[in-house]
Amino acid sequence: MRALSDKIGCTERETRKYIHNARLAGEVIGADKRGYFIPVSNKELITHYKFARSRVLSTLKSLKAERQMLRAAGVDISKIEGRKHGRAKNVCQKYY
Repeated sequence: MRALSDKIGCTERETRKYIHNARLAGEVIGADKRGYFIPVSNKELITHYKFARSRVLSTLKSLKAERQMLRAAGVDISKIEGRKHGRAKNVCQKYY
């Protein structure tokens, strides 16, 4: 991250935000333990997909306990998740 940030003349935080926004816009930017990359082969795309999927699933697992605590406290989860009628609305609309 430091090398990439230095190369493009941004802080690491700004670089992460640029990458995040590019991904929301549909760009495929891979990442693994070594850093960011543009996948040029199916192997590289699979590597990134597995890495990203693992992170997402881990985050969802950790949120499970929080959802349970909120429900036990009487909080309507659908309201804080931005759902209408039990379905999630598109939270990324503002990026398109």
